[in-house]
Amino acid sequence: MPIKPPQNGENDTVVGDMLTTQDAAQYLGLAPATLNKWRVYRTGPGFLKLGRAVRYRRADLDDYLSSNTHLPAL
Repeated sequence: MPIKPPQNGENDTVVGDMLTTQDAAQYLGLAPATLNKWRVYRTGPGFLKLGRAVRYRRADLDDYLSSNTHLPAL
């Protein structure tokens, strides 16, 4: 049975916000090699493995940025 594609915005937040390693690195202002290394060491933002493809959700990248915000020492 074939898989039906999303209709009228259905699942847009999942499908439309998935970024490649290259795009995610650009979004974070990092080198793609940094994200590759973080995956090996199990650090950095969450990611999805779809077969051999690696994808990052924009929401996971935003959560990672928020959780790594530090205030200056007083």
